[in-house]
Amino acid sequence: MISRDLFDSYQLLTKWNLKREKLRQAFTVYAGMERENWKNIGVDKVTFDVKEIRDQLIPVLHKDQISSFSTQNIKAWAIHLVEKTKEALLDTVLPFNENEVSFLECLEYHKEIRPEFISADPAFCRRISDHPLLQWRIQSREVKNKG
Repeated sequence: MISRDLFDSYQLLTKWNLKREKLRQAFTVYAGMERENWKNIGVDKVTFDVKEIRDQLIPVLHKDQISSFSTQNIKAWAIHLVEKTKEALLDTVLPFNENEVSFLECLEYHKEIRPEFISADPAFCRRISDHPLLQWRIQSREVKNKG
């Protein structure tokens, strides 16, 4: 996981008061857009590299975000971020529930966008059905399966 993604995920999942249902919907739709198979999404992907955090994340943080820039303190801080992010992921968006799996399986195996599996909101369902990346994902899978 890229250090900024780790920090952003930690902030969103632990510091913001987001609507859980909406977050799950967004996470599920995003999983359907990903090139990587949604079945491979898991908390084991939440990792860090001390050098990357020191070189790419620390310079853009406010100085009160981390008390010391020593490698040992950065590592301890990153371990805390990873642990809390994993806990929040498991509490908020993972594992996928039965309806979310149905939505993702329809995309993958049937080349159908079926947002009604994850929402009863007609406006949301229209936006998801018309989403260009999901449309492209279905078309690219059709071409891949024909070839």
